Amino acid sequence: MSESGFHVHGAHEHAAEHAAHHGPGLAQWVAIFTAILSTLGAVVAYQGGNTQNEAMLYKNEAVLKKALASDQWNFYQALSTKQHLMELARDIAPDRNQAYYAQKLAKYQGQKAAIKTQADALDRHPPKPTPKARAGCAPTISWHRRSP
Repeated sequence: MSESGFHVHGAHEHAAEHAAHHGPGLAQWVAIFTAILSTLGAVVAYQGGNTQNEAMLYKNEAVLKKALASDQWNFYQALSTKQHLMELARDIAPDRNQAYYAQKLAKYQGQKAAIKTQADALDRHPPKPTPKARAGCAPTISWHRRSP
């Protein structure tokens, strides 16, 4: 208040007095509602991103497991080729070298059996997806092994 007893209120003082008498206005409720929606949106986006990451991780693990199975089958084929070459060498070799080739053939047959078991196990037992990973993938992805 001035010395003459005359006081002029500023616009901000009038708005503050009005808000104190009438409570929060529509603008404040809109701001609060917007803040709540933003928070909920951030939480949902975080969960969605987490689900997508889990699905991608599962798919990567499945690809790695298939690559391991493929590597085992390639090794099996390489041993089969060596075995066939040893059979050919045995057939044309003199009698004194027959024992050497028979030993090599037995070695390759044993290795092939072990490798075939490993490759079959890797092909038959793919990693199981979690429900979250299943939900995060596109509906076109098949989680079941297709029969040939």
